Amino acid sequence: MTDGFSGSDLKNLCIAAAYCPVREFLRKEKGKVGSSAPADSRIMIELLQWNERYGEGGSTGSQKKTSSG
Repeated sequence: MTDGFSGSDLKNLCIAAAYCPVREFLRKEKGKVGSSAPADSRIMIELLQWNERYGEGGSTGSQKKTSSG
């Protein structure tokens, strides 16, 4: 069953499998909990602008260049 898999492959497979129930739980619960800030609030608008500029996770290599850089 595990022929051809390295130890690292098996570790990653186990981690992915362990997250499946967590993802399913979050999917179910997401509809039960509302956001704490309205989507049109100033801070949310700034966050969305930041995310457009820099992407999720910080530096993703797909940053938009400014006119000076």
